[in-house]
Amino acid sequence: MTGQEAIAYIHSRFGVGKKRGMHNLEILLGMLGNPQERFHALHVAGTNGKGSVCTYLQSALSAQGYRTGAYTSPYLQSYHERICVDAVPVSDDDLGAAVAQVRAAVEQMEARGLGAPTEFEVGTATAFVHFARAGVDYAVVEVGIGGRHDVTNIIKPKVGVIVSIGLDHVKILGDTVEQIAYEKAGIAKPGVPLVVYPQCGSVMAVIDYCAQAAGTTVTRVLPGAVHVLRQDRFGATFCVDGFEPEISIFLPGDHQVYNAATALAALLALRDQGAALSDDAIVRGFEAARWHGRLEWVRPDVLIDGAHNCQGAAALADYLQTYLPDEDIALVCGVLRDKDYPQIARQLARFARSACVIAPDSHRALGADDFAAELARCGVAVRTFDGFDQAFAAASGTVTVVAGSLYLAGEARTALMARSQPG
Repeated sequence: MTGQEAIAYIHSRFGVGKKRGMHNLEILLGMLGNPQERFHALHVAGTNGKGSVCTYLQSALSAQGYRTGAYTSPYLQSYHERICVDAVPVSDDDLGAAVAQVRAAVEQMEARGLGAPTEFEVGTATAFVHFARAGVDYAVVEVGIGGRHDVTNIIKPKVGVIVSIGLDHVKILGDTVEQIAYEKAGIAKPGVPLVVYPQCGSVMAVIDYCAQAAGTTVTRVLPGAVHVLRQDRFGATFCVDGFEPEISIFLPGDHQVYNAATALAALLALRDQGAALSDDAIVRGFEAARWHGRLEWVRPDVLIDGAHNCQGAAALADYLQTYLPDEDIALVCGVLRDKDYPQIARQLARFARSACVIAPDSHRALGADDFAAELARCGVAVRTFDGFDQAFAAASGTVTVVAGSLYLAGEARTALMARSQPG
């Protein structure tokens, strides 16, 4: 099976099977010999920051010399990015081999009337098969949606992590942050330390309740214990009480300091369980961590950021108002219709006087005219375009910001990286 055939097969499972619960995946993994039991895992849930925390964790573990897998979603430019070993996306050959093994098990499962695995279940099984075949020591596994009923919750990790919680996927998880926190905190398991990013009091109370019910402990990352020493638009240097070395990161934004501090707490919890993990490896790993499409400067005058929900859009606006307050910012944007796009528009309007609007390349995209109308209500001068190239060419400012959807971020990154290649 080729890489493209493998991806086509995974996507062919869209709309198949049940969307919640681990029953299908439990059967499928059992038929595959339970590959998830052949490596240690760290499990990361939350609304914003999951991918960044996964990147810090993977990079530090790799710096220590562990062979480390990372299963994240969504991807920006290629499906292969979702399944990495030591930050290298799975190859076509390895993806094809893993999917062929999973497909055979799915066909056997369906022939026996044992269930019909979904697209995400097939993708998750593929990642676990690849990690087992690659002989990883650790796998950093990002929750898809929620946590309690997410299929990734089938793993038995060494450490669980909950990052920033906000309002997203409200039709699935609930329309209050407390309801969403309850779903996210469903990753808590007996005896598995749970590390938590700074949260508001009501959210923290829910997490504490779920952790106590599950029979585990909670380590909170306390803002007062994190001390920023230097910071600019490209990253920061900070220290954390109880960890002697200074840490430098090159993922921009104030929130990244707390994402990194959360990853540090998770690594220290892993070290407390006997993992060989030096301070030096953590520092080197954090310095090397990169996460594309999130406050990423792809050119000196072009910034790409997913900003795909209210919390993400607010973080982008905060960043630009802090580090580029006097720039004339040209916005290229588009959003998905299942997000709170009126609130996203209000956040983007904090820094953009004009915007070139398109519909992201997704069946979930909000029409360009509809989002343009929301931005216009916020006082932004808008124009709509049929595609990214036209919108980007029309954007006029000292800095161009591409934001509003990870689908758009990926499309933009692909187009802009192609332009930078010689020939």
